[in-house]
This record gives sequence, C-alpha cells and structure tokens, in this order.
Amino acid sequence: IRRDDQKTDYYKYADLATTTIDPPGPRPPYERIDKVLSDTAGDHMETQSREAMLYGFYLQESFSPTIKTMVDVGARVDIIDFKIKSDWTSEYSWSTGGYVDTAGSSDVSKSYTAFSPRIGANYELFQGLNIFASASTGVQSPSESEINDNPNLKLVKTKSYEIGLKGRRKKWSFDTSYYYSPVKNEVIKVLNGSQTEYANAGETTKQGLEFAGSYALVEGFKLGASYTYSDYTFKEFSETVRVGSVVSEIDRSGNRLPYVPRHQYSLSAAYRHPSGFKSKIQSFTWGAYYMDNANTEKYKGYEFVTNFMIGFEKGKYDFSLLVDNLFDERYAVEVTKNTSGEKDYSPAAPRSVMARFTFKF
Repeated sequence: IRRDDQKTDYYKYADLATTTIDPPGPRPPYERIDKVLSDTAGDHMETQSREAMLYGFYLQESFSPTIKTMVDVGARVDIIDFKIKSDWTSEYSWSTGGYVDTAGSSDVSKSYTAFSPRIGANYELFQGLNIFASASTGVQSPSESEINDNPNLKLVKTKSYEIGLKGRRKKWSFDTSYYYSPVKNEVIKVLNGSQTEYANAGETTKQGLEFAGSYALVEGFKLGASYTYSDYTFKEFSETVRVGSVVSEIDRSGNRLPYVPRHQYSLSAAYRHPSGFKSKIQSFTWGAYYMDNANTEKYKGYEFVTNFMIGFEKGKYDFSLLVDNLFDERYAVEVTKNTSGEKDYSPAAPRSVMARFTFKF
C-alpha cells in the first residue's frame, strides 16, 4: 500500500521584461512577456493538491518440477485512486503571452483496477548455461500530471513475452534475450507549439534484443560489453495537431516511437586488486532517434560518453572518486520537435566529479 499526498502553490514571476502590443480593432492593448529576469515569486496564481493511493495484492510461487527446471508463477491485483483539485485566480495565456485573470477551479477523480498474471521458467541446459522464457501482463497508470492534462486517459496495458540465455563460468558471464511486447493505450506526449498534451495510442509494438557480457582476462581485470536493439512502432495512433484554430487528426500508424534509438551499446573495463584498490571506466553510445511522432527528423544521439571511477575498498571502508562525462562531451540527452517544427534541446551535464566515502558499522 502506498499513498502520495502533495500540495503545491504556483506564483507569477515577479521580474519580467514585456512589450506592449496594440492590436488593430476594438481589442485593448496588452503586455506580452519577452523574458523572465529572475526566479523571484510574484502574486499567487494557483493552489493544487494531488492525492494518489495504491493498493497492491499479489501471490507468487516458485517450484521445481525437475532437478534442472525452475518455474515461477504469480498474479497481482492493483487498485489506484487519483484525486487532483485546483483553485486558481489567474493563469498564463499562450495566445497573449502574458498572465490573465481567470478565476476557476477543477476537481478530477480517477480510479483504475488491473489484474496481472505471470509465468516464467528456467532450464539448465548444462552447467553454467540456462535457457529461460516468460510470459506476463502488466499495467501502468498515467501520472498525476498526465491525468490533470487529460482526465480521459486510459490504463496502459502491456503483454510481454521473452526468451533468452544466461551463461555463468569462472572467467565469463553473459545474458541475452529477445522480447516482444504489444502495448494498448500507451500514453504518448503530443507537443503542440509550446503546450504539452497527453493522449492514448490505440496500440504500440515493442520488440528488441539485449545482450550483456563480461570476460576476465586475468585475475581482477574484467572487460565488459552490452548491446540493445530496439524496434518500437505505433501500430495504431492518431495524433491531434493544432495549427492556429485548425485542429486535425493525423494518422501516425507505422511510425517509430520518438526518443528511442534502434542501437545502444556500452564498453567497460574494470580492475580490482587484492589490496582493495579498484577502478572502472565505461563508455556509452546512444544511437540516432526520431524527434517527433511524425518521424520528420532524427537526432544523431551521442557516441562514447565516458564515466570513470577510482577508489579503495577494504573491510569497513570504501572510498571512491567518480567522474561522469570524463571528456566533457557536449550533447543533448533529449531532443524534441513539436508539431510546428520547433526543436527543444535538453543539454547533458558537463564533466562532473563526486567523491563518496562509506563506512559499514
């Protein structure tokens, strides 16, 4: 059982640079915000409360019908209740580019109930090599912010099928699997101009291949690699596009989901000495992906962004120095493109250093 209870107050920005707009006709002049000059809070705009209550009940059993076989079965029931209430005296207007006085309130209540069974099996082909398979269903409720934007959002329902191999020996180990997952009602982000809206896709299909492995060249020195191939597509999705006062429904069926590259991989090297000295370097590559649901343009992703760790661990003491983005690469962690063609880049953090000390009592 889990309960989230949040209350938030929203304020206008106090320090602004504005331009006076004098439109033709009877409409009076108004102030359009050009930029915000500070984070100083101005007049109070809105009070919002969000409550989310989750009840989860599950049964799970593992058994071995033969010496080499392990079977896991289970089922789960989830009940999720949302209550979102807002009271406001003013709001930001995207059409005028400024604040307008529009007092009002909203009260959204939403409940979801879901049943999710699962079965999985593992079989030892021979010592150190196992084959496994699973079939399951799952659900994901929309978040409070998504429901607040669109109270009609449905529960996301997923079916997952997976088959793979696991290998474990003294010098090497690996995990590899293929998965196929049809999803109904996936919550999709729709970017209309400066507004973010959320809608359910009729159906999406997610399938892919994953591999992760390591090999010990000598005692204490290990090389590692991972690779992920992802093929995520809209099987049935119609996107609402707004251009001025014109609203259109455009079919995106057959397109790839944005922000998901086909290829991701990493390389690593780690060393641990009996004295307690340890070190690891790992480099990540994130392939090209589409920026929007329309698949009009790709972002190139990033290559060989590297993290480094060096430290010492002995008995109760563990000291580490961690450097993320070791070579201070400049890249975006996400690039989005709205229905008007405008792009938004979320820059990655530059090189950052953190020291960590742990003492075990």
